Amino acid sequence: MMAKRTKSLFRIRLESMGNKSTKLLFILFFIQFSISAGISLIGAFEESSQPKLSEILKKTSEYCQRLERSALDYVCIEEVKEETLHTHISPDHARDQGYVTAVRRKRTTYTYDYQMIRKNKRIKENRTLIKKNGKKCCIENAELEIEFIKFANEIFGPVGLLSLQRQSLYDYRIFESENTDQGPYLIIEAVHKNPSARDSLCGKIWFRKDHFDIVRIEWDQSSLGNFAAIQEIAKQREEEPSIRIISEFAVEKNGLRFPSQTITEMAFINKKGKKDVRARITVTYSHYKFFTVETEIEY
Repeated sequence: MMAKRTKSLFRIRLESMGNKSTKLLFILFFIQFSISAGISLIGAFEESSQPKLSEILKKTSEYCQRLERSALDYVCIEEVKEETLHTHISPDHARDQGYVTAVRRKRTTYTYDYQMIRKNKRIKENRTLIKKNGKKCCIENAELEIEFIKFANEIFGPVGLLSLQRQSLYDYRIFESENTDQGPYLIIEAVHKNPSARDSLCGKIWFRKDHFDIVRIEWDQSSLGNFAAIQEIAKQREEEPSIRIISEFAVEKNGLRFPSQTITEMAFINKKGKKDVRARITVTYSHYKFFTVETEIEY
């Protein structure tokens, strides 16, 4: 089914988390959209309001269907800011034995000219690196040089959580949000019925109350592939993992939402409640130019 073809792949690598250099690959099938600041959660609806949920799921699945059938051709600027914390252990040459531990923060920025073409349900992404750490360059067919994150096809994120083919896999709960300058928003929480499933994505989804198009998703960290391995590392450190991934889609064209920002924070919390942030990555999309944004008709 199309839902399988359009799932976005989001890879996260955590390294040097313990006393030894540890490299792990974590996979998240990523779903994404955007929202403006100022939205706050009020609380869950009462049981009597639950019939509204069926209408919401119907409307959001229709949006996912339009997304699945879309033909796209656009370019934009993709700017990546990455801050990572590295623990480096080296021999202590001032003593006969022992080691010295040094903590270093590394900040890197990349700017890409990004292009996506989708035709006949086939997707082609292309990046040209035009700036690195503030210095201009021109590297065509460039790889995404982020140290901790790899991702693709973010626009199709909502399909994994809300498409008609996948809704039977989830338990949904509806929340209410405050009105904003951009209008009223609602929030849905999607929890996979089988947490051990390979594609058991979970998260909270924001959408506009009037149009039912997805504007933001905040992923639950349990959606990460191999999250059990992350928990095991945290257990060895006597800590708890705290990983946040927020996807925003503030750019709108012909009824579809396009990525505007992705924020990722990877951290661990110790027994005293202190948060040790290992990495922060912000990806911002701007200066869109659209050549094709339309829905393909299926007969």
